[in-house]
Amino acid sequence: MDNSDRKEEKVDVVQEEDKADNDHQMKVYLWDEGAQPQLMASLNYPRRVLKISLGLQHALMLTSDNQLFTIGSNSVGQLGLGDVVDRKGLILHPHFQELDVTYVAVGSRHSACITSPGQLYIWGDNALGQCGVGLGVFITTPVQVSVCSPTDLQICSCGGDHPSVIELVQVACGQAHTLTVSSNGQCWTWGQGCDYGLADDDDNHIARPLCVNELADQFVTQIDCGFQHNILVSYPRQELNQKDNPTRYRRAKTEADINNNSSKSTTPIETKRKFSRSASNSSGNSSFSTSPDMYAIDYALSSIKEQNETGLDTAEEFIMIEAKQRSTSFSHLIQHTTLVWTWGDNTYGQLGLGDKTARHIPCGIESLKGVAIKKIIAGGYHSIAFTSDCQIYAWGRNSHGQLGLSGQISLIPQQVELSVGIDQRISSVAAGENHTLILTFATNQQNQVYRMDNIAKNNKDTYANITVPQQDYVCAIASNYGQSCFISARHQNHPIQKILHELLIQDRVLYCQIATAKKNILSPMKHTDYWKGVRSVNGGNCIRKLFETFEILMAQLDDFGDKLENVLVTQEYLNLNFIFIEQNSLLSIYIRYATIFLDALAVDIITKCANSAWQSNEITIAASSELWKIINNYYKTLPLSGLSSSLSSFISEFMPKSLFGSFSSKSDSVPNVKSSEFKEIAKSHETLLEQVLYLPLNRLKYFIVVLNDLIQSLNDIPTSDITEKVSKQLKILSARWESLASSLKEGYSSAEKTKRFWRNCNPKLRDHLCIPQLRLILNTSKKNPLQYSKAGRFTNHNFILFNRVFVRHHPNSCFICPLTTLWIDPNEDPSLTNSNIFTLITPEETLVLSASSPLVRSEWLTAIQQAILSSLASSPYSKLQKRQYGGSIIPQYRYAEYVFNTGDYKEAKYLGWWFVGKLHGHGEMKWNDGRNYIGQFKKNLFHGLGQYIIPANQNQNDVYVGEWRTGKRYGYGTIKFVNGDEYIGFWYQDMRHGHGIFKQGTVTNSNSSFYIGEWSCDSKNGYGIYDHKGKRYMGIWANDARNGEGVVITLDGIFLAGSFNNDRLVGNGILLTDDKTKFVGEFSSDAVLGGKGILTFPNGDRIEGSFNGKWGNSIKINGSFIRQNTIDDDEKSFYDMLPSPSELSSEESNYAVNPDKKWQALFFQFRLEIGAHRGDIDPKKAWNNITDIIEKLRNKPATVPSLPTSRSAQSIGSIGSDIADSDVDLTVAPNIKGTDLQALTNYLSKAFDDASHPIGRLVESLVEAFRYSYLGIAANHRLLLPHAVGEVKSLIKRLYECLRILFPDLPVDGDVAVSNSDNNEEHVDAQETVSSISLLHPLILPRIYPPLFTLYALNNEQEEESYRRKLRRLAKYTDLILMKKLGINKKFRLIPEKDENGEPNECENCVHYADAISTLQQISTKFSPMQKLLVVKNCFSEIFKAVDTFWNDSGTLKAMDDILPVFHFVVVRAEISQLGSEILFIQNMVDDSVLLGELDMMFTTLQACYFQIKSEEL
Repeated sequence: MDNSDRKEEKVDVVQEEDKADNDHQMKVYLWDEGAQPQLMASLNYPRRVLKISLGLQHALMLTSDNQLFTIGSNSVGQLGLGDVVDRKGLILHPHFQELDVTYVAVGSRHSACITSPGQLYIWGDNALGQCGVGLGVFITTPVQVSVCSPTDLQICSCGGDHPSVIELVQVACGQAHTLTVSSNGQCWTWGQGCDYGLADDDDNHIARPLCVNELADQFVTQIDCGFQHNILVSYPRQELNQKDNPTRYRRAKTEADINNNSSKSTTPIETKRKFSRSASNSSGNSSFSTSPDMYAIDYALSSIKEQNETGLDTAEEFIMIEAKQRSTSFSHLIQHTTLVWTWGDNTYGQLGLGDKTARHIPCGIESLKGVAIKKIIAGGYHSIAFTSDCQIYAWGRNSHGQLGLSGQISLIPQQVELSVGIDQRISSVAAGENHTLILTFATNQQNQVYRMDNIAKNNKDTYANITVPQQDYVCAIASNYGQSCFISARHQNHPIQKILHELLIQDRVLYCQIATAKKNILSPMKHTDYWKGVRSVNGGNCIRKLFETFEILMAQLDDFGDKLENVLVTQEYLNLNFIFIEQNSLLSIYIRYATIFLDALAVDIITKCANSAWQSNEITIAASSELWKIINNYYKTLPLSGLSSSLSSFISEFMPKSLFGSFSSKSDSVPNVKSSEFKEIAKSHETLLEQVLYLPLNRLKYFIVVLNDLIQSLNDIPTSDITEKVSKQLKILSARWESLASSLKEGYSSAEKTKRFWRNCNPKLRDHLCIPQLRLILNTSKKNPLQYSKAGRFTNHNFILFNRVFVRHHPNSCFICPLTTLWIDPNEDPSLTNSNIFTLITPEETLVLSASSPLVRSEWLTAIQQAILSSLASSPYSKLQKRQYGGSIIPQYRYAEYVFNTGDYKEAKYLGWWFVGKLHGHGEMKWNDGRNYIGQFKKNLFHGLGQYIIPANQNQNDVYVGEWRTGKRYGYGTIKFVNGDEYIGFWYQDMRHGHGIFKQGTVTNSNSSFYIGEWSCDSKNGYGIYDHKGKRYMGIWANDARNGEGVVITLDGIFLAGSFNNDRLVGNGILLTDDKTKFVGEFSSDAVLGGKGILTFPNGDRIEGSFNGKWGNSIKINGSFIRQNTIDDDEKSFYDMLPSPSELSSEESNYAVNPDKKWQALFFQFRLEIGAHRGDIDPKKAWNNITDIIEKLRNKPATVPSLPTSRSAQSIGSIGSDIADSDVDLTVAPNIKGTDLQALTNYLSKAFDDASHPIGRLVESLVEAFRYSYLGIAANHRLLLPHAVGEVKSLIKRLYECLRILFPDLPVDGDVAVSNSDNNEEHVDAQETVSSISLLHPLILPRIYPPLFTLYALNNEQEEESYRRKLRRLAKYTDLILMKKLGINKKFRLIPEKDENGEPNECENCVHYADAISTLQQISTKFSPMQKLLVVKNCFSEIFKAVDTFWNDSGTLKAMDDILPVFHFVVVRAEISQLGSEILFIQNMVDDSVLLGELDMMFTTLQACYFQIKSEEL
């Protein structure tokens, strides 16, 4: 970076007397050993000091705007200003003005800093390689230092580029060495004094960064350097890998967070540090997490928000009894197993390893394993560890009393006992060469700085108070070598500062207390034999979760205190930055902890654990006494100095009476541990454990007071948008904490009541029903008797109402009904005063109960009603039925879960909708044997759409998806079997009935079969198509056998038609082969000739007589041979060569199935759905039925599988694709007047594409049936064309009749009506006619065109080949020659005789008829005969247009004799490959009423052109 143009910015020292308004200044005081603090600099708001690092004679300072300041000696460039000139004033470092500095560190005479994102810069003395860039004298300008991981070093050694950029987050400097750590917890070191990897007699030093590989399995979170030793904190990486993201329950940083907290840049490693330092202070296991088991649940608290008049969510009731299946664990928030590592010089035992031997690789300090390290500090020759519970451990040199211990040295860490006053808490620690600095936060905001060394006047004490200006609020301290400093802000008596400061003190006090409780009570309890088997005890997992959450809460409190301290130190409260309070992580943990605590209390597990712990002697009397003192002092010191008057009375109001009896905060003193009153209160062991576990919950009211005081303080500030916003947020938060506190108070009373009930109830009932989530509401007693209304003399039933279940208990039986599935008889009136009887309805029985009096009856009904409402509101499914649960009226329609004990659904679990004790609506039923139903219910039966899964074998199921009625398959549905069989179609009473498709076997199975057609009572009945072993039967069925007219076709080209009986062809029939051989006569079975008949050969010869034998094998013939006279092809007409396929031959017509008998079940099903199956119906009723069907299918729950879609619909791919974008609403009866063809077409085009519309499903099924009929084996049989044509015409006719039910204005089929789409009478002649053909051909034929036209092409294959051969010959001629041969008049050849230059035109190609040619080619892209005829008509128009344009003569009439040869030319050049099939398609399918006049003439011309091209020799 070029800094030549930058000027140094000097920050002048602003003395207090020089500035009148300095309330918002932050000051830095510096002093040397033995001297008094002197003001070094003062910074104006909003710039604040984040960190100061001191060297031998210079210092670096990092500010909240991420800028770097420097001051002091610069003899070797340690200031990094590019020279060696000392600076006596604070200088803004010019090199980093455009960078964001995040971390600073200073050695003896070298300096370092880290900029975002993780770049390390070093400058100053480098004689011993401490700058990490190789050996050199000194560096006056900052240089960037890069580090490499071991993997990177291997890549670099192979000649590759540096593969990655490592983000560094911390750096520490010793006397002549440096230590740094990356965001992923790796550590590097270099310089002299790091001693890493060196032998004892090795004087060399490391001049470049070297990775500390011994810590590869550790995640380093903190580092520091002494003169020649190193110390760091880590935790095992395997814990990081085994647990979730440590910040999961911390709100993600937003842009606002970053802006509001710009004073502190929190790096990833700092986040890890906050969670790693709060580990257990005990020597035992620091954490545990319960494994999934029978009670592995996570607690989820539902909330009900009520809007007040101001619109704020000021009331939020927490229902603390809700539990859900455990999905993730909170165990990642429990603190990691922290480890402290040291290495380097150990002359004075500063490594804490118990000896004075130097170490060249990191070694762990076992005595500090698992201790909650908040900060580690390395002095010159001693080390300090500061813990989260405000304790100090010190070791190393103590020649000046810097350890606060006795003796000259300490080889191992020892806890330092400091008498700093009960109203002070240690906040921070710093260390220099021969001293230690301590900062304490006091309740009166007079924070103190203590220095431990030999300056103490009293030889018995090794620490002394540093004089601090009376009005200054000390925020932070720093120390190194002989220098020390502290940072302070003016003590302004700012109300928010006062509130937050006292909150911080209380947070630290509470943390220390619960840490002590964990060390002395909870951790020892986990070593008892009872604890090892606690999972098997009722409520055992609950107490384990309670202990686990206790540790999580410790981590949250510690983290909360850190954020609060940062706000105070940086004075962010002046910006009204309360994000640390507003975030819900602490509140969420408190809610969870309160819930589990009450659950544990209710099942009496706390008592059991306490008794077992004391009996095992794991908890000493001294520890118990210490905890009682802590609890005593906690309540004694809780009302802090004048914080709020409401604190003086909240203890007696909020604290459970069973814990402290009649203790009242109004008394001047609290009971002494030795007093008789206190002994009476603490007469049982469980009282202490209960109070210890309840200790964190006592904070709730205090926190509410703090929030309210903050709100009041904001009201005293001039109003602005910011204050209003912050105040609103704090009010919402305060309301939530208030709601939690209120729920806790009520919940404690309920839990105590429940605990007493379990202690006194029947042991069998307790063992069967006692679970942590239950709370007793009401039970049968002398005060509230309840029994059956017709109970016998000796019946003894006990009715118990819990918050979640209603129990009927009998010595021999017990019935439990969840309140979510309990109904009070809708006819009951709770206010009746003359009745003792009321009725309760459950899914399996109805209870008619009798109370002793109307008053007791009313009490029971009211309690049950409130309990049901509360249970429904706290249900995990409450959001599904939010509108149902408003007010005080119990909803009859509910969504709930239930396990049946008796009946058809025995041991089945149901989750879904109910109505007054009956399954009603959508739901899911699961059986233990693997059966599963998801769908609609009605009156406890399957009814509506649903999916039913039936286990067939291991991991494979039979699956039915479709419609149900009264518990049976009824309607449309599909079932898939494990063996590959599948049925898709209609059902009736669990039987296949109606139209359906049945596939047996898989494609690869040689014995597979396929049937599509009609069914009746699970048997094939009616018309159907059956494929099996290369044969297809298309005909009538009865009782699963072929009976009636039918056709059999085979893969080898045999066509067999006749009358079948008992699955055999018997009697007269016809057999045709692909080579046009035909037999007409008697059959005894399929393809078995058995009687008289006529065998006709392809050339017309025939044999008449008697035939016996199977076709394809030897056949006995007894008859006469007759030769047929032949006719030359030249004598055949066009129609002789192409017989019309629209009519069957006389022999075939005798055995063909009547087209009107095909697919009758589909049309009947449509009429059934619209209600017209019994005759005529009012169209309005039919439309209402259609609307209901569409809405039912479209509004089905997402969990219900959709009804199967046919292959035809899938191949068309248009079903539902345009419905959403269309203006046509299919759920509303269309308002189509008269015979509006365009409106009808628009509606039907959408309806046909919508599978939820009955008419759409009908068309879809018809198309599917037609495709199955004439594809596959049938696709190679040209003889099926007459059958297909007849079937299409029949389908069009019958579909039209169905439409006439919905649109009664449509004319009768056969009649013709003029469309009234165009209301202009002048255009009547141009209007279209309305008929079945004009309406349905454009909509239906495109869907069935491929198989239909394929049959046309097969039928005309030979003629088409002759036609294409002639076309190929004609294509060789030029246009001019072809026109001459066709006899086209010169005028119509449109080829000028001369070119533009007047020369003879040698061009022989005509381009003027190109549009006509391309128009005629479109005939192959149209699907209906009318569309194809219009193409022919448009082609003639293009010819006339080309002639008129060429000659510029549009008014002259043209003779058709001149135009016909031109059209002939266009037909030849269009080269339509299957023109004969196109002509036959038009001829067979067109409406005779349309083929008149001009269209008839043009179509006849097209036929003539085809015949002439195919037959003439040109």
